[in-house]
Amino acid sequence: LWAFLDGLAERNRPVFLRGDSHWGAEKAMVGAEERGLGYLFKLKQSANVKKLIGQIFRKEEWVEAGQQWQGREDELRLSGWTKGRRVIDTAGKKKSRRKAAQQLTLDLPELTYQGIQYEYAVLVTSLSDPVRTVAQHYRDRGDAENNFDELKNQWGWAGFTTQDRKRCQILGRIIALVY
Repeated sequence: LWAFLDGLAERNRPVFLRGDSHWGAEKAMVGAEERGLGYLFKLKQSANVKKLIGQIFRKEEWVEAGQQWQGREDELRLSGWTKGRRVIDTAGKKKSRRKAAQQLTLDLPELTYQGIQYEYAVLVTSLSDPVRTVAQHYRDRGDAENNFDELKNQWGWAGFTTQDRKRCQILGRIIALVY
């Protein structure tokens, strides 16, 4: 990734990077910081992140984060990090599975507070945008990935049964053309 970004002309570089939990590591954040790139990554649900959620859930400083989620800003320094960083904590009431019985449900971490179950995520970012904007940027990441998921699962681009590379390339190109 860094070699690719470093090879881009300044005008073609992205404004910020966003990624799922495997990108929320010190190496990725430092790489972005060294290049002056903003970043927005989801954090893995480590013990310290869960501890943060347990502490902040009782606070009343939550703001609207869009799509029936609440969010709040905090600072966190995990053990592998060289410094504290801005995190956005988001939580939404867990939806009833009866209504979504026919849809695939997300296995987000859950927390019960005052008898209500919440799903939550913690985002680490260098962006100075408000909580609602940061949460929307992260949701947009998921929307962008839906196209790839559709190509893989609904259009059959997940793999082919033949070991013949030429036939696979031809079939892949036909699927892309039709799509």
